[in-house]
Amino acid sequence: MDEFRRVSTRLPSGSFPPDDVDEPVVPGSVGDVVAGAAADEAAAAEARRRFQSERMASLGPDPAITPLLAPGEEVLAVRRSVGFERRLASPGNVSAGRGDLYLTSARLVLLGQTTFAIGLDEIEEAMLSGGRLLLVLHDGAGMSLELERPLLLRVEIATARAAARS
Repeated sequence: MDEFRRVSTRLPSGSFPPDDVDEPVVPGSVGDVVAGAAADEAAAAEARRRFQSERMASLGPDPAITPLLAPGEEVLAVRRSVGFERRLASPGNVSAGRGDLYLTSARLVLLGQTTFAIGLDEIEEAMLSGGRLLLVLHDGAGMSLELERPLLLRVEIATARAAARS
């Protein structure tokens, strides 16, 4: 059975029909994208409020990341199946793939076909563009991450960076 969402639709004449109409929800539709972005904004706003008064909670590390953690390093957030494109400062040096992304108290670690880490102190800028989280590093390298709730991850990275500096 198809799912339906109540929506108010403007007619071509510019007027509205007398009652709301039911329209099918199309996966990946503009409505889904807008709803996902709104949920991301709400989660990020809530995280900002929460992290003003309390530190990020440490997650128990899973077996994949445990051997890579330094003593005292904590896992703060995990995102599964993150698409990435990594550009090093030298021209033409690009790698891309998919993997699990771990935000720790000291770095971002991506585990997939390619495993690499970026120190939180290496990140110069984190911004959103087209639903992706873009990271610019001090050495001119950069990374594009495709994941759910990129704005929330941006807040989590900023919080972890601030805690690492203090």
